[in-house]
Parts: sequence; structure tokens; C-alpha cells
Amino acid sequence: MAAVNITLEVAWADIGSVAGDVIAVGHYQDVYPTASEAALDAAVSGAVPRDQRLLYGATARGVLRGELGEINVFPRNDGDESKHLALVGLGRPGTFGPAQQAIAFRNLLWTAERLVRG
Repeated sequence: MAAVNITLEVAWADIGSVAGDVIAVGHYQDVYPTASEAALDAAVSGAVPRDQRLLYGATARGVLRGELGEINVFPRNDGDESKHLALVGLGRPGTFGPAQQAIAFRNLLWTAERLVRG
């Protein structure tokens, strides 16, 4: 398998306006989207009530669980099928530390590489 170059950028901005092939955000287990995840949910779902948003609905239905290292991929709502959202499972709130970060990041990179490569 040929190596793929991935450019990683950490953005301290409105996540709903960030550009990239894969936009990733963390998701804690058994927690509805808040903060940056909720902003991203609003940006990709459009002007609909919270309970009709993509990530909120996926959480409510148990599709988006947030288990440590779990990566859920959703299409972006901008008409470009090569662009994706990656929700990174961070496990239960209060349990995320360096060891958990390594698992989550490793799985995110593995998934992003395959999404970008096509």
C-alpha cells in the first residue's frame, strides 16, 4: 500500500466554516453534541430544529455512540461527496487522557487516510 500524505491542521475558529477533506470533532459517550460539535451539527444540518439535526439525531438513535476510538463518518452537506465529517469517539466523560488520545488519534488517521485516498 502506497503512503499517503496527510496535512493536519488544528483550527481555532468557527468549526462550521472550516474547510478540509475531513473535518473531525470529538464525541463523548452518552453525551449529545455540545460546543464545537453542536456548531458543526448546525452548520451541516442547516436551519432545522435541534432534534432534526444530523449529529443530534444520530446520537438520539444510538448510531453515534462515542465509544473510545470509534470513528463515525458522515457525508458533508455541501454537495461535494469527497468531503466528510469524522466523529471521534472519546469514551465516557472524565476518562480521556494521553493513552486514550493515542487510540483516538491513531484510528482517526487510519480512517482519514482511507477517505482521502478514495
